[in-house]
Amino acid sequence: MRAAQILNIPKSLWEKIGGKTATRIVKDAKSGIGADGEKFKKQYSTEYAIRKKAGIAAPKGVSQASRQTSYPDLTLTGMMLNSIKSRKATKTGVEIEFRDGLKVQGNAKNKRDIHGVSPKNQDLIMKELGDYLGKQVDKYAKIPIEIKVG
Repeated sequence: MRAAQILNIPKSLWEKIGGKTATRIVKDAKSGIGADGEKFKKQYSTEYAIRKKAGIAAPKGVSQASRQTSYPDLTLTGMMLNSIKSRKATKTGVEIEFRDGLKVQGNAKNKRDIHGVSPKNQDLIMKELGDYLGKQVDKYAKIPIEIKVG
């Protein structure tokens, strides 16, 4: 291994990081936490909360997945959060796709923004990368060095 190869991050690691990050974004949203790492700033409207709790907030023909109203969890039908996926991993990064972008945008306008990576999740990504790079440095350091004098 050459020293320059230490920084070669494989696509498979980015795929792993992307999958974990998408999962954490969904988990945070279900806990009422946005991309800034803070609780959502705006609660559901009274009318919407009543309809959601009664199980009649979803559009006709769409089953309702949640009746939770004590804090916004963005899981009325589950479709928006289930559409968040990791895609297109390369050797330099990975994309997190929000397939239901209009709903994500609408929630962001209502101070419930999930688009992005929270500081806590950024720290977890940095830890994954740091662990990988640490292992690479250890591998490189184990390579015997031959020094010729004279």
